[in-house]
Formats: sequence, C-alpha cells, structure tokens
Amino acid sequence: MLDYDEEAGRYDALRGGEPRAAAAAEAVLALLPGPAR
Repeated sequence: MLDYDEEAGRYDALRGGEPRAAAAAEAVLALLPGPAR
C-alpha cells in the first residue's frame, strides 16, 4: 500500500517544491490588477 505522505513528498520534490509554487503564485498575482489583490 502506498504511503501518501511519502509519495506526496517525492511528487513535490520532482516538480520544484516550494520555490516553484511560490513562483507560480507570484505569476498568477501579476495577472491581477493592483486593487484586486
């Protein structure tokens, strides 16, 4: 049986982890007009 926490950690690490998530969030926020943030 899979250990979800272990698999999630591997999945996240393979896809850039926290730095990539932060960059993606910043990119999305950049699309919004200032007052909408």
